Parts: sequence; structure tokens; C-alpha cells
Amino acid sequence: MFDQKGVSKIELLVIVGIVGLLGVLAMYAVLYARSQARDAVRLSDVRQVQAALEVYFNTLNSYPETEEVLPLGHSASRCLDDGGFGSSCPDDSVTFMSIVPSMPSTGLDGEVVCGGVTNSYCYYGSSIQYFVEFELERDNILIGLVEGVNCATENGVKAGACQVNMDSL
Repeated sequence: MFDQKGVSKIELLVIVGIVGLLGVLAMYAVLYARSQARDAVRLSDVRQVQAALEVYFNTLNSYPETEEVLPLGHSASRCLDDGGFGSSCPDDSVTFMSIVPSMPSTGLDGEVVCGGVTNSYCYYGSSIQYFVEFELERDNILIGLVEGVNCATENGVKAGACQVNMDSL
């Protein structure tokens, strides 16, 4: 009856719609994977800082002391040696972390601010305890962290902002 060859307009619209939907889903998957990768870098950085702080504590029997919150990986805190965080590690010092990482800021809401620096790992501590506040783009239910502000201490990482009594530091 119908001896028509080719594709009708409706069939073409359906195909274009399906291809468009697949494109949107692929783009979302790529963006999600990128945010997860950035969060993995942030968590790795925090764990490296924690490991360096524990070696510092085991060597010197205290954590680096600060009088105010310090943005890690920036001008005054690029290195961790036996004198604490500094802009560089002198050759005659014991170096615990020669390059302190700075936080990848892409994708963050700017919820963590310290020393006038937005999107930073924020360190504050005394000889017996420390706090590193950091931000994540997404929840990480496997380790109990949330999108937004999280806290790392000598006891591990936890969801939410660090609860610090500055008088006790």
C-alpha cells in the first residue's frame, strides 16, 4: 500500500530527541565524575596533611601551634617542618611535608574561609590537638562526609564544621 522509502518527520524527531537525551545524560555523568574526582583529591590532600601532622606529633610530641586560623598551601604555609607551617623549609630543618597542598577551588561554594582566603584547607591547633576544615562538592556516604564543610582532627574526619573552643587551644 505504502511504498515509501526513507524516514518520516516524526521518526526523525524521535531519533533527534533520543540522541539529545543521551547527550544530556552523558554530560551530567561527566560533570558528576569530575566533581567526584576533585573531592577525591581534596580528601587525599587532607589525609596527607593528617599523616604529616601525626609524624610531626610523634617526632616533636606536639602539633604545630597557631595563634589564628591558617590557610594551608598559601604564602605562609607552603611547608611543614620542625618549626611548624612556614613559607619554605630551610635545608637545616626536619621536613615533614615539603609541599603543603592547596585546595582545588573549582565547584565549591566558598563556605570555608580563613586568613582572607576562600576555598582553602583551614588549619588551627595547639600542642595537643588540631583541626583542618575543608569543603566537598558532594556527599560521601561511604565515610560519612557531607556536601559543604567538613572537619579533620587527630581523631579522623567528620561531617560538619569544626567545633573549636579557641580558648582551649
